[in-house]
Amino acid sequence: MTENQTQCKQTNKNLQPHPPTPHVLNRVASTIQRAGGACMNILTSPKTAGALIFTGICLALAYRNRGRAHKLLRRRRERDAERVQQIRPLLQRSMSIAALHGGSLALQRIIDAQEARLNDAKLHQADAEFEKLLNPSDGRMHFSKLQSVAGKLEMSGKEDKAVALLKKVITNATPHEAHELGMLLVEMLIYKGDYDEALACPCLSDEGITDARAALYKAVIYSIKGDNKKAEENYRRFQDIQARLLYPDGPKEDTPLYDVVHDFSKFQIIVQNLKKEIEEVKKRKVTIMHG
Repeated sequence: MTENQTQCKQTNKNLQPHPPTPHVLNRVASTIQRAGGACMNILTSPKTAGALIFTGICLALAYRNRGRAHKLLRRRRERDAERVQQIRPLLQRSMSIAALHGGSLALQRIIDAQEARLNDAKLHQADAEFEKLLNPSDGRMHFSKLQSVAGKLEMSGKEDKAVALLKKVITNATPHEAHELGMLLVEMLIYKGDYDEALACPCLSDEGITDARAALYKAVIYSIKGDNKKAEENYRRFQDIQARLLYPDGPKEDTPLYDVVHDFSKFQIIVQNLKKEIEEVKKRKVTIMHG
């Protein structure tokens, strides 16, 4: 073997990546565990509980059969796990809805919200992006993208515009599109505090479709309105649908967010904090209008 061949072999050997050490793997695992605890603290805090729960459940339930999407999301969560300690709690109502769905996308919702906070342009452009997604050039609506942009509209206080756009599009939508858009409309109406209008949406009473979101949203609305009997009935129905359909993306037992979906008292704590946030946002809007 020539001297040059020997040097090349040594150089290639030096360039080979070293396998992760047990210390590094343990550190990543510890970070992920702390992330779960941090999410639960946010959810049960009187000042921050509202936002981390609603949206994640919407996405997880609406797209539970898209295995590829789940795999991509799982990889992204793993990449972002080490950033969790740098993410400050955010006060978005949409994040509360995420955790109520089961919390599977709670961490991702925090990350998305933080990115939007750091880039104001994303929030300012959200309404135009939302309208474009509602009128796709190829005729195919991407509901996961609509859900994501709707969260940005909520963050920027433009849920009124989202409601107006959704109502306009639903009238000419196909049955499947009308159901998905209707669920998103219900979520936006909840953020507005228009609970009775949300309850009247056809998608919540569609007996031909088994959708856990309908039971969840009704449980949230009845809990906010103080009808605990109906709230618990729909909460149990939400649990039953999840169990029967074996959702793959729900929180695992013995994890911090597990009790949010399996303990009605904790569910009520989250919902009452969500109610407070909704009322605070409405007060701020009134103050600005008369300011």
